Amino acid sequence: MTTDSVPAGGDPRRLLSEARGLARRVRVDQRVTWFALLVLAAVTFVGIWFDWYFLVLHCVGDGTVCQFSRQGVLYYWPPALLLAYAAIAVCYVRVARVRGLGARVLPYALTGVALTVLFTAAWVAARLYFPSHPHQFPYWVLVLDRLIAPWGTIGVALLVLARLERNVGLLVFTLGLPGGGTGADRPRLALAGPEQHGVPAAADHQRHRAAAGRDRLPAGRPAAPVTAENGAPEPPEPAHPVTGLDEVVHQRVRLGILTIAHEARRVEFGYLRTQLDLTAGNLSKHLSVLDAAGLIEVEKGYEGRRGRTWITLTAAGSTALTDEIERLKLLIARVETTDAPEDR
Repeated sequence: MTTDSVPAGGDPRRLLSEARGLARRVRVDQRVTWFALLVLAAVTFVGIWFDWYFLVLHCVGDGTVCQFSRQGVLYYWPPALLLAYAAIAVCYVRVARVRGLGARVLPYALTGVALTVLFTAAWVAARLYFPSHPHQFPYWVLVLDRLIAPWGTIGVALLVLARLERNVGLLVFTLGLPGGGTGADRPRLALAGPEQHGVPAAADHQRHRAAAGRDRLPAGRPAAPVTAENGAPEPPEPAHPVTGLDEVVHQRVRLGILTIAHEARRVEFGYLRTQLDLTAGNLSKHLSVLDAAGLIEVEKGYEGRRGRTWITLTAAGSTALTDEIERLKLLIARVETTDAPEDR
């Protein structure tokens, strides 16, 4: 049995591709990566001078045996890193708010602060214990020491930021791999639009409608019962994915609103209007539908004399969006599976 016609909300491949494109655009608009790298670079360059100035070196005999103490590490790095992460977080939040978005920087800042506390505790413990307890460490301990050193904690925190932003360029830069900044921060979609399968959306839609028409029975002719070889009834066929689509969510504009709100955590009315290319009245109608369904929360307020309306996705909205995306994927898989013999 072939699939039914493509649902009224539009071609599923196109809907899914548009949703992914909107999500990617939001993540790009949330980035202020250059500021984070600039602050960390400044902190590191100042730390080089501080570390050299407070370095204590004591050599005995002919100078072949020396002891050194890097007191500047404890004097400088903990407060410097805490201030750096605070400045980065404030900048991300303010820039995102100006752009009409929420910020994803909090997990990065908390990771940086936690690693700074861990590094400080480890270095204080080492200064108190090891001068009177000399010990030769295995290689893995030295690797761990590098990870909890200031430069190591900066790198680990940047990996978290790269994950939050889906920023492959930052990931490559942090890992020190070749090819950074070559456009790799534009991830390839797992499911491309119909044009990348060599089938235009309109032609694809017509072909599935024709296939569905061939499977219809003549009027007044009941379908014969289907049985297995042993005479037992065949198990019922799984419900078609289209039956699980929620019309409130499946509508193209409302799916875009939910997608942007999910990625942005919090999005301003003007940003939605610009990205979705809608009039204020049209957007307000779609927001009213979503609000009445309990999928979003609308908050109105002022910044100075300027009125601003913020939209936040509810837990029910997040669940509805996830279900819609899964249904679209199932629908695409069903269409492709059904069409495979015909295409050959």
